[in-house]
Amino acid sequence: MPEAVSAQLYLTLDIAETARLDSLLDAAKPACVRLMVADGTGREAAAACVASCHGRDIPLLIAGPDDIAVTMARAVGADGVHLMNAPKAVPWVRGELGETVIVGIDPGPLRHDAMIAAESGADYVSLAPDWTDDAVPDEIAWWAAMIETPMVVENAAGAARARLLRDVADFVVAGMDDAVAVSNALSAG
Repeated sequence: MPEAVSAQLYLTLDIAETARLDSLLDAAKPACVRLMVADGTGREAAAACVASCHGRDIPLLIAGPDDIAVTMARAVGADGVHLMNAPKAVPWVRGELGETVIVGIDPGPLRHDAMIAAESGADYVSLAPDWTDDAVPDEIAWWAAMIETPMVVENAAGAARARLLRDVADFVVAGMDDAVAVSNALSAG
């Protein structure tokens, strides 16, 4: 039987939104931050984000086109990367960045690819379920019951869904505008 979890906030932000990071780290207290980059520009901003997160013992991961994310993570000393649609890329990333980096994978919509990502050694697998009502989506409940690899839920969108996921998911993603509300929903007793 899987252990009970208590979901934590996973903050995402774009490289253009970094000016608000420090205040948000203090207000929302995320467990992890994902910085989205589109290209190789913005290294100074990314390095400043790494410093802000590390000053609070919060890991920062880089996401974007996979090769750019790996290059940027190496350049700024990020804690790891978040890869898209690359369920078998963990060995490549660890070869590029070292064995201790965090490798998260968004495998796309197929359960099979999510399982491959978990089996390949991903530190977490990111799932984006279809929400049809105010209940935990079946694929999230299935993952929580069957798979040990931590789960990040991507599209919970708001405090109400975060509350539903509090005891199911390991992490719930929120952008800068929803981060405080999601954090409060996850920590409410």
